[in-house]
Amino acid sequence: MATEGEDTSRDLVRASDLEREQVLSILQEAMAQGRITADEYSERAGQALAARNLGELRPLLADLPVHFPATGPGTAVSGEAVEWRGTFGSLSRRGGWTVPARIRLHRRMGSIDLDFTDAHFTSAVVDIEMDVAWGSVELRLPDGAGLVTDAVVVTGGSVEDKRRNAVAGGHPQVRLSGTLRWGSLEIRGPRRLRRR
Repeated sequence: MATEGEDTSRDLVRASDLEREQVLSILQEAMAQGRITADEYSERAGQALAARNLGELRPLLADLPVHFPATGPGTAVSGEAVEWRGTFGSLSRRGGWTVPARIRLHRRMGSIDLDFTDAHFTSAVVDIEMDVAWGSVELRLPDGAGLVTDAVVVTGGSVEDKRRNAVAGGHPQVRLSGTLRWGSLEIRGPRRLRRR
């Protein structure tokens, strides 16, 4: 068990983008479970994005059933891999979020929306391992991005690439693997403004 002095010194350690993302995911899961309100989520999410060290992140989770930095109910970090778990509810990443090299998705009866169009990639190749059942997954990729879905096993579901200008072997490259049961996976390009 860590002593009070050890916790204090650890709180001074600079927070990484991955740790900020971990806190955001835990907060989002807490909101989906009804533990915090939407207003509380917005306030805490803003503080998490502005946090400079672990001591500024830790209080944001103090009244939730998690320990930080460590695994939480919605997120587990292993090396460069980020794991998002959940049942019901939704998982969404949009805007300038940081994309880890490996993502594991374990979701049941919920929706996943990952928008990579304005995201910051940490690797030229992103591996996404899915274990999704009774849910929907939507990925939005930037123009010129590559996609590999050959390793996805689908049972009672569908995989559709709806991009008009899909590029074979493009960059960055997103590689999907794992299982999709009784759900849908849709890949789209950037959102376009409609002209009147």
